[in-house]
Amino acid sequence: MLAIPYPSIKLTEKAFRLFLSLVNSGPAQADTRNTRLTHRLANRSVMPAETEEIPEIDMSQQSEAVVAEQLVSALTTVGFCYAVGHGVPQETVASAFAESAGFFERPLSEKLRHRRDWRKSTCGYIPPHWASTGDPDEPPVERFSLDAPPDEKEALDVCHTCDDTVWPSESFRKASLDLISAAQDLTLRLVRLIGRGLGLSPPDQLADAFAGFATPGNTSELRMLHYPPLPTVTDGTVCGDRCGEHTDYGIITLVFCDSQPGLQVLSRSARYLDANPRPGRVLVNIGDLMQRWTGGRLHSARHRVLAPTDPKLRSQPRYSLVYFTQCDDEYIVRPLLGDPDSFPPVKTGHRPAAAAALTRAETNDGNAALADAFVGFPTPANTSQLRMLHYPPLSTDTNGSASGDRCGEHTDYGCITLVFCDSQPGLQVLSRTGRYLDANPRPGRVLVNIGDLMQRWTGGRLHSARHRVLAPTDPKLRSQPRYSLVYFTHCDDDFTVRPLLGDPDSFPPVKTGEHMRRRFEETFQLGQGIDPQLPPL
Repeated sequence: MLAIPYPSIKLTEKAFRLFLSLVNSGPAQADTRNTRLTHRLANRSVMPAETEEIPEIDMSQQSEAVVAEQLVSALTTVGFCYAVGHGVPQETVASAFAESAGFFERPLSEKLRHRRDWRKSTCGYIPPHWASTGDPDEPPVERFSLDAPPDEKEALDVCHTCDDTVWPSESFRKASLDLISAAQDLTLRLVRLIGRGLGLSPPDQLADAFAGFATPGNTSELRMLHYPPLPTVTDGTVCGDRCGEHTDYGIITLVFCDSQPGLQVLSRSARYLDANPRPGRVLVNIGDLMQRWTGGRLHSARHRVLAPTDPKLRSQPRYSLVYFTQCDDEYIVRPLLGDPDSFPPVKTGHRPAAAAALTRAETNDGNAALADAFVGFPTPANTSQLRMLHYPPLSTDTNGSASGDRCGEHTDYGCITLVFCDSQPGLQVLSRTGRYLDANPRPGRVLVNIGDLMQRWTGGRLHSARHRVLAPTDPKLRSQPRYSLVYFTHCDDDFTVRPLLGDPDSFPPVKTGEHMRRRFEETFQLGQGIDPQLPPL
């Protein structure tokens, strides 16, 4: 929500245009917190308070129940954690690092012999600036903004079923497969713990989706990354990030780092947390498929690798080994928690379109599409409405008991809501960190918030926040009525809303009028916030 001054009642169009600019302004200016579908309305529980650091979990010195609880807490609040006592031999990691460094030291012409054919394989070498040529046969850049410079990195992707042409040497193959085997064991251990921590029954059901882990039916892969030394900064300019901000696509990611810093995780409160290397630790995070699988409970956090400004660090290369795990390719992921319709089913092997970065053309098309959805605004084809609300005086509280909220916690159904308040406080907004923010009246301001349809329309980019109106405890305020005028805007009734940003399958298409009627019926006929003494609708 935000409060803005209003010159007249015809603010709707101006507010609408403002949100168009926010949607098209890119992650730096629009809501840069969790945009990848985390705060689904189906997940009605309050999110845990923001942990403003990446937790460390010892998997060897605590009971399984304690580890499971800590793991789910970390992956819900931050999406990342450090694992200690993980069982991956340090010599296995060291051997893979040595082989990786040896490969990347080779001449480019030699490395290109192992280049990935994106059309046929998920394995192979990816040269620096590999997505900056515009070649249609190349994959999209791994970031949310194509306005930024290309990533400063190169990579080699391998898996347990790689073609012989991918392996630079037999020793490289052995070191890679040893690490892959250990990473698979750790992954199965983690998914079982997560299942237990989430209270799934049976708790091992997540592990059942990895039956083909060691077969061609599962294409989890190990990515060996090399971030080459960077030129010395002399004029204050900065080259591109070593790796642009993104989320991972799969289930669980295991990151083995060298001693170089730079990795940062975007917290739910929109603050970047340093994920600096810790000897003997594995950095664990979850991806979009796991977020989808848990109905939005676990958090697929954005992260990036910054280019350092310190001259000494810039002169040094940075290496990391990243194991991306996913379910068997034919496995269909459905939400196991919350609303089963919060995410449509998706086959694991079908890479979601969210893996592709947004292009400027997509953004511009979205701008036109938003405006076109309101052509029936002044006609019966659009049933946006003004609600005039009266909250009557409340009885004096003499025994400390509460008389209930004036308006229970909810989200709005439509696109944009405009709230004109009197001088009475009480409205509160639930932040992404699970904390209530007071939305107290400000003279001459309109409170603007978005609803479920706009969140759906923007592929989860904009956030439909829960809010409520509390009954005051102050006797003077309780004796006074409260008034507000609320204009609920939505698209034309026959307009079909589909995600314009990110994964087009993140929300199923819905016709505006049907959506509004269904949500209204859910709210009132199910008795949510309705006086039980009143007759049913």
